[in-house]
Amino acid sequence: MGFIDKIFGEKDIKNKSQTISETIPVLSIEDGLIILKDGRVAMGFEFTGSPFETMIAEDYEAFGKTFEAAALTLPEHYIIQKIDRYANAYYPKGRDEDSFGEKQFFEKETINHFSERPVLRQISYVFIISNNNFNKKNNSLTTSVSRGNRVLSSNLKGLEKRMELLEINGKSFMETLISTSYVKAIRLNNVDLRNLYYQFLNMDFNHEVREPYKEILNLHNAISIGEKRLNVISLEEQGTEIYYSVPNDYGIDSCFTWRLGINLQFPHITINSFYIEDNRAVIKSLENKKMITANTGLLGGEEAKQKTEQLKLYIEESIRTQIKFISTSLQVLVYTISDAARDKNIQATADAFRASYGLKPLVETFEGINLFFSCLPGASGYLNRWVLTESAHAACYINPMSEFFSRKDGDYIADRYRNLVYISLFNPDLDNKNTIIVGPSGSGKSFTFGHFILQRYERKERQIGIDVGGTYLNIFEALGCNDKESDVRYFEYSPENPIKFNPFYCICDEKTFEYRITEDKVSFIITLLALLNKPKGETWNNQEWSILQKLIPIFYKDLSILSKKFFSEGEGTVIPTLLGFSAWLATYTEANKGNEAFLKMLERFDVYGFQLTIEPFVLGKYKDLLNSPDTLDISDFRLVCFDMAKVKDDERLYPIVSLLLIELTLDVLRKFPEDKKYFFMDEAWSMLTDGMGAFVMYLFRTIRKNNGSMTIITQGVDELDTVIGNSIKQQAETQIILNHKNEKAIEKVGAFFGFTKSEIDLVKSIRVNKTCREVFFKQGRNSFVGVLEVPLVEHAILTSNPVERNHLNRLKIFYNNNLPYAAKQFKEDAIKDAIGK
Repeated sequence: MGFIDKIFGEKDIKNKSQTISETIPVLSIEDGLIILKDGRVAMGFEFTGSPFETMIAEDYEAFGKTFEAAALTLPEHYIIQKIDRYANAYYPKGRDEDSFGEKQFFEKETINHFSERPVLRQISYVFIISNNNFNKKNNSLTTSVSRGNRVLSSNLKGLEKRMELLEINGKSFMETLISTSYVKAIRLNNVDLRNLYYQFLNMDFNHEVREPYKEILNLHNAISIGEKRLNVISLEEQGTEIYYSVPNDYGIDSCFTWRLGINLQFPHITINSFYIEDNRAVIKSLENKKMITANTGLLGGEEAKQKTEQLKLYIEESIRTQIKFISTSLQVLVYTISDAARDKNIQATADAFRASYGLKPLVETFEGINLFFSCLPGASGYLNRWVLTESAHAACYINPMSEFFSRKDGDYIADRYRNLVYISLFNPDLDNKNTIIVGPSGSGKSFTFGHFILQRYERKERQIGIDVGGTYLNIFEALGCNDKESDVRYFEYSPENPIKFNPFYCICDEKTFEYRITEDKVSFIITLLALLNKPKGETWNNQEWSILQKLIPIFYKDLSILSKKFFSEGEGTVIPTLLGFSAWLATYTEANKGNEAFLKMLERFDVYGFQLTIEPFVLGKYKDLLNSPDTLDISDFRLVCFDMAKVKDDERLYPIVSLLLIELTLDVLRKFPEDKKYFFMDEAWSMLTDGMGAFVMYLFRTIRKNNGSMTIITQGVDELDTVIGNSIKQQAETQIILNHKNEKAIEKVGAFFGFTKSEIDLVKSIRVNKTCREVFFKQGRNSFVGVLEVPLVEHAILTSNPVERNHLNRLKIFYNNNLPYAAKQFKEDAIKDAIGK
């Protein structure tokens, strides 16, 4: 065999030793099946349940009833074994290193921060195990350990027939479970089964194991497997109540045994086995028990008489209603290296049993080694711990939950158990990548969104934002927006020092002298002209829009003729501007006074009123805003933000500048079609009015087609409850909801987005503490609560605490604007302060 593992008893070590081949219940693995020494056959599946906190009470009940019905279609004495393995795993290695061979600063710090707490990962399996020729439950003397290497020929009689039937019955059972859509399963092949066995025999789940290589010892208080110590905690008795689902500590529906799953945040394995009983044999056994109880009535007194009557009534009820029986066995295997940690984990597991509506735990001693080998994949036929239950009650024990599903890449957050995971706010599975973030004042909007800004910046993805009041200024300054060599810029717009734009600017072809005017450009100009001309809240009617749609291309056509003439005379082409359009419109109107069709047009479009209202932007105080000889190009920068605080109260200027900035964003979209691009608008409600709401809606639709994502950030849904806001909601498949202290506000948010009751319950369950904050995410049909926890070096950048901000700024000055140095010193100072307190 190439190895000799031994199991030692407490006495007479020489005589008690056994090789692993003598003790292991498996005879062989072939054709994707496990052949066991007692003649049973097992088929295995890797099993994936529904992600943590995504099922509701009705789902658990539906799945439990389906499981019960599917189990009862199996032949009597078949066994179903569910294994949930929760083992420490390695964290994601992170993104590729940069050109200097190093990870980006904040990602590296994030991984280092979480590496102090090894992540717990769940993998689940389901085995369907056939009956055999004897169909008797085992006792301490008939387990695989006690029997040793004895394989009787009578055990294997009819083996091929059992293999054939198992293929049919097992597949049918699993197909029924999968049909619920709550779970998925993949059949295990020979290689999978062998590797799984070797992992179990070595209690090593981090990599592929090619053979058992650790010595197994049966100690008086544990099982020793190499350097690890393992204990088995079994279900001894049921409690008084049992349900398909119960609320977890957050008040969210979970399976009945959720406390024995990932909630135990240490390495362990939960094994749930279900034995399909022969109902006639069960009733006969109950009749015998009744007879024995009745015969001892004289000694037992009134209590024995009551038990006899209860058994009688129960037997009659079982026969009348045709109750089916499935025995249940439940074990938790706890294993660690440290004895102190093992004792603590055993106690936590026993407490979890008791907290599950009074399930009675039994910490195994002498039976531990028997049960360990009986808990191996497909080996539940050797179990000697069974609790007789009605089939409906047995179905409550099945756990259809899986851990939080981490993506393979994306943005770092943590799950509710503070394990580092990936989510994707640029989710390719969705129709669009747009997002709405809702969080009242003080809920941490800037902290939350800043966390994603930092990650996108380190991934070298393009971001453009509109801010109001310096919400993100600290992040941008930390990343170098004041450094002329950096690719970060933060523009604070003000009327005194405006950013110069030219919304009419487009390239003139020096061969054809045609201007490259597109339909999108025409629509943008028309929208801008509405903001210049119309009263607040109004826009062009259909006739006015149609007229401008004809006039603007004529303007560029006439400009082409003029440019050709200028070019032939040795001058450059004409740069189109608002001033030029105004002058051209006056000339064009005068030249067409005799044109009857044009005069009819003037009845529907007030050219003279239009010229008058746009005069401040042609010749007045705003003339420098829209008539620059060129236009701002932000394509050289990967992270750009425009702060609108100094113009947000100017009812006329604010929507105009906002629209110009959106057009700049569209230019970047067009220029870099393959790059991922993010556009965010904070306090966005004010940009959804004043004639530009339709254009923002257009941006939402357009960005989806150009590998881009749009994010609206707002304090409440009242600001979005408009025609435009509701349209935007339909174009944003990701919603992020931050902590709301007001329950009525949560109900209002839920009603606006159409959240289900369970999703509203998730929002209500959000918790915030000093070290982290929980955040609700909904992407398409999937909803979950994630945890935003960042290392101190990132906290230094994201915090809105003025004392902490000022401290970081002083450190940056001290370290000559070297952000990593300053952030690390901030971390060191924060740790010292915490120790001092």
